[in-house]
Amino acid sequence: MKIGASLSTLHRDRPTSEVPYDHRSGITGGAYLVQPLRGRIAAQFEMLFTEKGAALPFNPPSLIQGEMSIRYKFHYMDVPILARVQGPRVGGGRLHLFAGPTVSLRLSAKQQTAFLLGGAAGFERDVGSEMDRMDLGMTAGAGLDIGRAAFDVRYTHGLNDVLADLAGARVGNRNILITGGFRVF
Repeated sequence: MKIGASLSTLHRDRPTSEVPYDHRSGITGGAYLVQPLRGRIAAQFEMLFTEKGAALPFNPPSLIQGEMSIRYKFHYMDVPILARVQGPRVGGGRLHLFAGPTVSLRLSAKQQTAFLLGGAAGFERDVGSEMDRMDLGMTAGAGLDIGRAAFDVRYTHGLNDVLADLAGARVGNRNILITGGFRVF
């Protein structure tokens, strides 16, 4: 079992004059299994619930002395299938590196729009019908096992463009996860 923090953003497929996306923080957690294969090589299978998305703050000229922000809030079930290589011992633990594909199945997708014009107002809408249901990505990271405790940090680069943003550009997921947990077996 593992649980941790997710830091994600969206990346446009082409440069635009639009403001870049800010990061969105969230949570991640789930289960994993490490299957030794040969020597220091193993396969690592995971199933993680992960919050993803981004924020897009901007000051449109039509809103005099006001601000507007759009937050994309996505929930995914990530299924990484990773090749894992055991590294050297460090103190009481052992380092490892891993990499491989991640299939992400979207569970929900919301776009939250907020206006700050002297008071706060806004609305939220479901954008699931405007998005691809599945996202394929590549994951790479490193971890440390200390007894039954496990810690890792990873980066997942979504290969699919999952949504068209307000500027008409296609955007894809980018995500950093920091997790801690323990081995049951």
